[in-house]
Amino acid sequence: FQPDPGQPSCLDASPGHFTNFSGSSNQMPSPPGTYVQYSRATFPENCPAGTYNQLQGSEHVSACIEVPPGTFSLSGAISPQECPAGTFNRFHGSTSIQECIDVQPGHFSPPGSSDQTKCPSWQFQPYFGQPHCINSNQGHYAIGTDVEIPCPVGTYQPDKGRRNCLDASPGTFVSFEGAIYPEFCPAGTFNPKSVSTNISDCLVTPSGTSMLYARDGKVWHKGNLGEQE
Repeated sequence: FQPDPGQPSCLDASPGHFTNFSGSSNQMPSPPGTYVQYSRATFPENCPAGTYNQLQGSEHVSACIEVPPGTFSLSGAISPQECPAGTFNRFHGSTSIQECIDVQPGHFSPPGSSDQTKCPSWQFQPYFGQPHCINSNQGHYAIGTDVEIPCPVGTYQPDKGRRNCLDASPGTFVSFEGAIYPEFCPAGTFNPKSVSTNISDCLVTPSGTSMLYARDGKVWHKGNLGEQE
């Protein structure tokens, strides 16, 4: 190239620059994602796959930086590309999206993850390659694995996204797994126990009593015999 008129010779393009056509008046800096190591270059070299370079005028391949975990890059990259949500990559210098691995059941990952993340204790995830976990359903609880667990008999859960179930309180029972609500003992019966699993736990109200109620976490009845615990 030669920027000045009337000169007897041309100048060599310097490292970090190139000229790609005859009669050039200026040399051009290598663009981001490339480098030029030697003089008299007619084109820049792409940074290798697995690296990137955000600068122009780079003179050596060492200007190409290895991409971090959770990302990858193709040849000539200006910046890393993130692994998609639901995948992860633990290694530096990855060259392809195929190196982004699906997360396992019971885990999730946002974009650009270097590892998979375990589901929170109130959620679950049964599938591979998912970007988030799922709240446990009513009648169930979760412990951050690949399944939700139905509430055992004697317990229930009316809400989603819970890590445990609620005990059936006195005066109620739960006779099946996965209950959303407890069942009340029939009229004329009472049940002083918690976590009851069958209607047979509901006892016939004793003779001489007319009302059953709860107070201070205990079951009381009162009638013509007076108030008794």
